[in-house]
Amino acid sequence: MKLQHLSLFALIGLVLLAGELALEVRAYRRGFETLLLPPPPQMASGGEEGVASPYGPAEGFPFRSPLLEPAAGEATRIWFASSSYAEDVRYSVPAIFPNVAADLLNDSLGMDVQLLNAAIAGFTVESNTRQLESLGPTWSPDWVVLYQMTNDLHQLADPVRLRVLQTGSATPTESSFDLSAFLGRTVERATLFQQLTANVTPRITAYRLLPHEPPEGSGPAFEARIREFLTAARSIGARPILATFAPRATDPADLAPATRTWMLRWNPNQTPDGYLATVLEWNEAIRRVAAEESVPLIDAERALGGRLENYRDFAHFTEDGHQIAARFFAERLAAEMSGPR
Repeated sequence: MKLQHLSLFALIGLVLLAGELALEVRAYRRGFETLLLPPPPQMASGGEEGVASPYGPAEGFPFRSPLLEPAAGEATRIWFASSSYAEDVRYSVPAIFPNVAADLLNDSLGMDVQLLNAAIAGFTVESNTRQLESLGPTWSPDWVVLYQMTNDLHQLADPVRLRVLQTGSATPTESSFDLSAFLGRTVERATLFQQLTANVTPRITAYRLLPHEPPEGSGPAFEARIREFLTAARSIGARPILATFAPRATDPADLAPATRTWMLRWNPNQTPDGYLATVLEWNEAIRRVAAEESVPLIDAERALGGRLENYRDFAHFTEDGHQIAARFFAERLAAEMSGPR
C-alpha cells in the first residue's frame, strides 16, 4: 500500500475521531452517558455541581427520585415502573412527571407519599418485572404503577427476536473473551455511530416494504408480560396499578415526518401507521387485563394522548408535558389510594 493511501486513511480516521469527540461533548452537556464520558452529576441527579444532591440515583439508591432509606415509615410508598419517558435525563429530577406527581400528592392533595422512580431507559415490562422482583422486597412499596409499552413493541415487532424469546433458541454465551463482539459493542456505543443510525437508517427504512401488523404472537406475548408484572407486584405485598400508554398522536394523520422518522428509528420492522395501530390495540389489552385482574387503571392514552404540543417525539413529554402528565397521574393516584382497600 502506498504512503499516500495510508495518509488518506489516517486523515479519515482523524476526521471520524474529531466528529466522535465533538458529539460526545454535545451528548455529555445534555446529560447522557457516552462511550468516553459519564453523565454530568448535576444532570443525572438534579442537584448543583459540587453539592451533595438530595436525589438519586446514588450508591445504594437506584431510583431517579428523592433519596430514601430502605426501611418504610408511615408514608405510603409508590413504585413507578417505566422507561425513558419517566426517567427522562433531559430534565432534572424534580421536573419529571412521576416526581412532580408525588409532590402534588403531598403538597396539594394533603397526602403523605414517597416515590421510588424505578424508570430506566431501554427497559421493557419484562425488565420492570425483574427489577421489582429483585429490589421490591428491600424497598417495600405499597403501590406499584406500570407505565410502559414502546420498548416492548420495538422488541416484539422484530420477528427474529420474538422467535428467540418464544423458543429460547438464542446462541449460548461463550465464557471466553470474544474480541469481535467486544469491538462491535464498542462501536455501537460510539455517539457518532448512534447519530448515523438515528438519522440515516430510518430514512433508508422508509423506502422498504414494511408490514403493517407486528408478528403473530407479539400481542399475547405483551399481555403475558403485563400479567407477570402484576404477579410480581402482588408477591411482595404491593397493590398494582396499570396505565395505558399515551402516544403523541392517536390519529395517523397527525404523525408528522419527524415523528415517523423517530418511529422507524426504533422500530424498523413495521410501518409508522401500523406502529400506532399496535399501540392503540395493546392499550385495549391493558384495559382488558386491568378489568379481568380487578386492577385499577389510569387511562393515560385517553387523557394525554394526541396532545401534540406536549410531546417532543412520539413517546416523550416536553417539560410542560411532564407537568400536565403529573397533574393527571396525581389526581388518578389520589382517587385510587383514597378508595377502599
